[in-house]
Amino acid sequence: MRCAILISFALGLSLNLSAQSASRMIKEGNEYFVHGKYRSALQYYKQAGNAQTWDGEIKLRAAICQYEVNEIDGAISLLADLVQAGKTHHDVFLYLARCYHHKNQFVQAVNYYKQFLRKFHEPTPLREWVKDEVVRCENGIGLRYAVERAYVENMGAGINSFGDDYAPAPSPNYQERLYFTSAREDSEGGMLSNNGSVDSKYGSYRSDIYYTEHDNGIWRSASALDHVLNSRLNEEILCFSSDGQQMYYLRSSPGNAGDLMIDTFSVASRINVKGTSLGQFQSRLGDKDLFFYSDSIMLFASDREGGFGGYDLYYSVKRKGRWRDAVNLGGTINSFYDDVSPFLALNGRVLYFSSNRLESIGGKDVFTAVFDDITTRWSPVVNMGIPINSAGDDTDFCLSADGLKAYLSSDRKTGYGGRDLYSAYFKDQVREHLALSMPITFIQLEPLSSEISDLPTSGTTKEVREYVISDLWFEPNDLVITPQNIRKLEVLTNLLLIYPALKLDLICHDIPSGPKSYDLFFSVKKSEQVAQYLVRKGISSDRLYIKGCGAYYPIADAGDREANNPSVDRLNRRIELHIYDAEDQPVTLVMEKPVIPDDLRDTRGIRFDTLQEQLVYRVQIANVGQLLQHNVFDEYADAMIEYDSDGRMYRYMIGMEVLYKNAAILRDALVRQGLADAFVVAYIKGRRISRGEVFLYLNQYPDLVNFAE
Repeated sequence: MRCAILISFALGLSLNLSAQSASRMIKEGNEYFVHGKYRSALQYYKQAGNAQTWDGEIKLRAAICQYEVNEIDGAISLLADLVQAGKTHHDVFLYLARCYHHKNQFVQAVNYYKQFLRKFHEPTPLREWVKDEVVRCENGIGLRYAVERAYVENMGAGINSFGDDYAPAPSPNYQERLYFTSAREDSEGGMLSNNGSVDSKYGSYRSDIYYTEHDNGIWRSASALDHVLNSRLNEEILCFSSDGQQMYYLRSSPGNAGDLMIDTFSVASRINVKGTSLGQFQSRLGDKDLFFYSDSIMLFASDREGGFGGYDLYYSVKRKGRWRDAVNLGGTINSFYDDVSPFLALNGRVLYFSSNRLESIGGKDVFTAVFDDITTRWSPVVNMGIPINSAGDDTDFCLSADGLKAYLSSDRKTGYGGRDLYSAYFKDQVREHLALSMPITFIQLEPLSSEISDLPTSGTTKEVREYVISDLWFEPNDLVITPQNIRKLEVLTNLLLIYPALKLDLICHDIPSGPKSYDLFFSVKKSEQVAQYLVRKGISSDRLYIKGCGAYYPIADAGDREANNPSVDRLNRRIELHIYDAEDQPVTLVMEKPVIPDDLRDTRGIRFDTLQEQLVYRVQIANVGQLLQHNVFDEYADAMIEYDSDGRMYRYMIGMEVLYKNAAILRDALVRQGLADAFVVAYIKGRRISRGEVFLYLNQYPDLVNFAE
């Protein structure tokens, strides 16, 4: 009996000690997790138990760790367990979505992103980012089965590490040598805290510059450059001079943009020249991704004021020993999002860069654009597709001298950890990178070449930007915020952000689908979708006029020839964009309108567009917060809804008259029909004006004197 008691006591003590040990392991793992040390955190969680013993919180943290260290399938398994157990914290759906996104299983990713949005309602940037990811997944669905341009492979464990390996820079002098940046275990100084002190537990490795060489078909293990160049700070390679005699790199401490450094590769000793700027490239102000096409032409990324949003791409030209003012590459290349990592092919016409615009399939993708010598314009940018791009950030794209392959860095989840270096082997040689052109680059052909003339610039002349604006089209499913329309809205957002004096009229037209009152209401709701999108992007709602016209003003009509013509219906389902107050702004607007055959033109749409640009009178019959059903909409040929976003009310309008006396007659008739609150409203170029504003327009529109009385 005594022996049994002792055994029982020993067993209980062992279990108690085991529980205490597991608790300590969990606590230690949580500390690593909080500090972003996911690989170490996962090791401690595994020492403390497994998927059967972890509670829901630890299982979720372990799944996040597996996602962060590229163990995607393990993360999916843990997250699926949580869903099955009903442990549906919104992060479960978010990380399931991200896992499937990285596996290029875009349909499943969209499903989980949407489940996350249904559970997470806080108005934070995360929610908006997830909405953008849904759009990017839809792009991925379209690109998944496109023809692949290249075969892409990881450059291997001899080069890549658990840390970040990025910024590949082929040597201009040695075709088989590649330089790059890495933050790994053997970096100078070891693991350091943000203030530079040794922290072997929660610290991080600083980035140093390494190189590797191709020998007998394989890449040798990476070697660090000497300690004169690499230090306890971060060193990050940018590029080489065209003759290969100078290497440009950044030296910085955590959280700082850093100093531009130039290494001269002196034979006698390593000589470093420190400079805070290089002409227009201001490293201290956050300019980055410097690329020299030649010693007199450089491209770089900058988030300086006056751009299109986020980082934009710029170029600068050196004339008579001085770098001239940087020139923005324009709205075809740059977007509302971040556009970085420029690389110009040898022919000076084909540009490669990375962007997280909504045309990507996730994160930053590699895009390309071609400059046309005849039109002197850039072609629309093209996503280079899978497998060059992934659901992660794919950046630092650069071609090898033979045009047969390229290098890039990516944090896709097939790597060793963090960012890795990849090689892309093209199926067809990139001939644009094999020979120079005449003139040498697009810069000598651009209409704005006066920006880089030999004359000094005062810096006071404003660049006149050109924007191409076109109407939005939608299908019968009423979805307006589609990938095609988002591309147009991105240009529109850039325009409105850069020129805050501009106003925008959103006028939705649709095809008949039910009672006219319903068609009216549903059309203004589509305009509201666009307005909400623009407001989320930072456009003030008081600059947006939101209107719906139902099916009153078609621009195309097949007549009796075809009762249901899909092409005609597609033309009539549109949201017209009218921009006002652009006369005094340094901007040129090209308003693209659809080409409609003469035998399909509908005079109702022509009349509406003509009157939209001048003075018209309408009669307001109601100001309500919901759909208004009334037979008046069947009796009159003109009607419109205008949404008041401040009061959240819908103003219902009848008529479209050019003379006040006719509008007054219409008002009286509507009053006799029981619409006692009816009154006349004047619109000039689509904007409602008050009686107090009449004097501003009397010279141009004398009939307003009758409205003012």
